[in-house]
Amino acid sequence: MNNRTKYAVELRQQGLSFNLICQDLGIGSERAEQIVRKYEAYLEPLEDPLKRKIEELNRPGNAKRILNALRGRDCYDGDPMKLANCKPEEIRKINGLGTKSVAVIAQALESLGVIVDEEEWLRG
Repeated sequence: MNNRTKYAVELRQQGLSFNLICQDLGIGSERAEQIVRKYEAYLEPLEDPLKRKIEELNRPGNAKRILNALRGRDCYDGDPMKLANCKPEEIRKINGLGTKSVAVIAQALESLGVIVDEEEWLRG
């Protein structure tokens, strides 16, 4: 990892927005996000059980969209239990996740034994 990537990741971990990171690095905000997201994907555990289950339950394009929307969010951070503790309406507020996506997440959480009843969890 080069110094620019390290610096961008450190800034993001401190809570800075991609707009502030890009200004600091003198690059576009899309490039700043790309640098950080690429590094986060590199660090992502290879055996994320929720990721694997969502991919099993969904078409590849939809699974990727759901997983990308969850990536880097405080409500997930690679921890299915943390996601189970979020309210479904909070998850629906994430750009790109609607009712069907949240239902897939609930089904995956239930099949992993993280929640007992997907319908009950969906009702909040």
